[in-house]
Amino acid sequence: MNIWELYQTAQNGEEYEVNGERWRIVREGETFNIKKPKDAYDYYTTIQSVKSLGYIFSADYKKIPRWDNIPTDTKVLVSNDGKTWYKRYFSRCEDGYYYTWDSGKTSFTITQPKEVSQERWMCCKLYEE
Repeated sequence: MNIWELYQTAQNGEEYEVNGERWRIVREGETFNIKKPKDAYDYYTTIQSVKSLGYIFSADYKKIPRWDNIPTDTKVLVSNDGKTWYKRYFSRCEDGYYYTWDSGKTSFTITQPKEVSQERWMCCKLYEE
């Protein structure tokens, strides 16, 4: 997605990845900004203050899913180092970590209580077939 498509379709609060960096859309009335999230409630740095116009206009903006809307058992790829990725089934996202069902199981196939049947990961992305 390019910057014009982003401007036309992006909703307030949506997050996008641009060359490995995470940016959040902030719409305030008629104002449209792309800001780097510091944490869930505090923002800093607008994209235009740290990137050139060439970068902004040529970048490919990829939407990051809102993990609170992802159904359990959705196929995902997970990693702790961002290099080696594993196929798993999504359980939940909490406190900045992603949880999947242990060893590729699903909520239907786990044999132990949910609390001990989950793995915690640093990175997660949707699996595309």
